[in-house]
Amino acid sequence: MLRRLTIDNTSQFSYSKTPKLRTLFCFSNSREGWTLIPNEIGDLSRLTFLQLRGRFERMPSTIRNLKKLVTLDIHEAYFKCGLPRTIFRMKHLKYLILGYAKTFESNKCTNLNVRNEVYLPNVEILFGMPGTILKASSLQNLSNLRELFLYEIDDQCINVISGKTTISEKLQELVLHFTQKFERLNLSRYDRLAKLSLDVESTFPLRLDIIEFPPNLISLSLRHMEFTEDPMKVLKELRKLETLRLSYCEYSQSITMDFSGENSFPELRVLSIYGSCPELIVDQTGMPKLNKFVCKPKDFNFPERLREIMGEDP
Repeated sequence: MLRRLTIDNTSQFSYSKTPKLRTLFCFSNSREGWTLIPNEIGDLSRLTFLQLRGRFERMPSTIRNLKKLVTLDIHEAYFKCGLPRTIFRMKHLKYLILGYAKTFESNKCTNLNVRNEVYLPNVEILFGMPGTILKASSLQNLSNLRELFLYEIDDQCINVISGKTTISEKLQELVLHFTQKFERLNLSRYDRLAKLSLDVESTFPLRLDIIEFPPNLISLSLRHMEFTEDPMKVLKELRKLETLRLSYCEYSQSITMDFSGENSFPELRVLSIYGSCPELIVDQTGMPKLNKFVCKPKDFNFPERLREIMGEDP
């Protein structure tokens, strides 16, 4: 009895022959055109795992019939037509991995009586969700979330995330992509949040003191930010931080980043800097556990202590 299957041409496969299939990997090898996914994929009533990779014409709306689907992974799939919003009301989904910059049908295109709302009560990983679809009211109902990647978020979503009640007490990893200026972000109530990534795709300067970081943060990534003062004044207060990554940030000419001092970054082990880099101040007491320094490009004048531990990202 076939339970697991990998195919590289979905349009020529007969789904009726595998009604008890539980795991399906679909790969489109078409380099010129778009591969068709037949409506019959919705007949796989026992399917629990579906992964798509490659170029596809569309995602059939019949996917809503997969009542036992737990994992939908399309982060490496590209679709000519917008995705049906019915995937946001598949209540058995635990892992919805969309990726970045997916497009979606309007409700008028679905020809279904589906509210413009996300209802995923069991979802634990929601990766690549646009804030234009995940409204604040829906965000409050995702209490099982462990990992969330949200982009194009608005002030209402920020207010919900920063509210007196966490969106999920189980949240361990959070990725936020900002396209507009925000006044404040409060993550101090997320006790289990260990990994945080903030990406600011804009030109406004950001003061880190408008962000209240989680108390048990271990890994922090800051991307595309513009600093007018030393961000380490705030970040050195993150006593449990083990990994810090600064990617393609901009710094005022007068800035130096100070990692020195006996109480600076007591647990930091990996420091990564990509793009421009201001002068770094390092001594023998700050960052006592640092064992790896990654920087690209490498032609900056770094302190000797950092040069001795320079490496590459895995």
